[in-house]
Amino acid sequence: MKYLKTLFAGALIAVLAGSAWAAELPVYKCDMTQIGRTGWISNIIFFEVDEKANTAKVLDAYTKEYSGGVIEVEKFQNQAGWYRFKWTIRDIRVSNVKELAGRALYSASMNKETLALQVRVTLSQYDNNPWGAGQCKPYKGR
Repeated sequence: MKYLKTLFAGALIAVLAGSAWAAELPVYKCDMTQIGRTGWISNIIFFEVDEKANTAKVLDAYTKEYSGGVIEVEKFQNQAGWYRFKWTIRDIRVSNVKELAGRALYSASMNKETLALQVRVTLSQYDNNPWGAGQCKPYKGR
């Protein structure tokens, strides 16, 4: 998994240029500085936030690899002081199953003032619970 995180970290910025981001909405680039050793957290995560529509999108190495790029956040909450995001990556290859059977359920919280980010992942078919923490900043490079 470390290879996957590193391989796509540089490629994510290139994907942003040709992706479905809306030019007028804020995009945050989050550099994950603390990552648990069980993987499934990218070194870089991008979020696009549309407060008016109460929606968000996410892009990281895993959405790129398993879902083709930018995906809609399934549950977005704009709470006092926090953004909360939940998204799912489906059809993950599980090593002991021939079919694509696994799922990764992501939950993230971003402090609106400090832009600190915390991410947790629940993996179907696995016992480990990946986590990560990082720092976000507005991304202007599109």
